[in-house]
Amino acid sequence: MERVLYMVPTSVDIHVGRKLRYLRMMRNLSQKAVASHLGLSFQQIQKYETGANRIAASRLFDLAGFFGVSLTFFFEDLGGRPGGIDARSELENLRMVRYLSKIKSRRIRGRLLSLIREIAHQNAT
Repeated sequence: MERVLYMVPTSVDIHVGRKLRYLRMMRNLSQKAVASHLGLSFQQIQKYETGANRIAASRLFDLAGFFGVSLTFFFEDLGGRPGGIDARSELENLRMVRYLSKIKSRRIRGRLLSLIREIAHQNAT
């Protein structure tokens, strides 16, 4: 009987995948657009983003170049939080930033930021 070994994603794989997802969403790019640039399927990008597949060093180098970030970007904050941010909170944060960036009025953005800051301070106590 042949034994099949399955790779279990590590916390590093998951962290790097989340950083990839963050970059893609902040640039408002689809998985298909990123995949097309790299000559991959969008399913492969999905697997990278979830940590199901590890990103090879050469591929990570290509991704850093595509997004215009340093390789170290993918590893920032790695040891800072055990387990990292949960995926739902991360997605909500990304959406909030994307929507705020679409508001053209500096005055309105400033007022919203003040409101969010006030709510966060009240919630922390």
